[in-house]
Amino acid sequence: GLVVLDSKLDDKFLHCSKQFLNIAKAKNEDILEFKLNGASFKAKLCLNDDLQGTVALLNINSKDFAFKKLIINS
Repeated sequence: GLVVLDSKLDDKFLHCSKQFLNIAKAKNEDILEFKLNGASFKAKLCLNDDLQGTVALLNINSKDFAFKKLIINS
């Protein structure tokens, strides 16, 4: 599945790999609505060629988790 890691970024974009985009059936710069830990989020996708696998980075400042499975809103 898709996993999001809480990361200290300078923006609120969802930085993701090509594999993440393929599984999410999305394109770079699309807006993605999703849930993490029961909370709803909306973020612009930003392709990061340095990332591999089904992971993404997002600055969510969570005290509950460092990483979490992402559920895409349909």
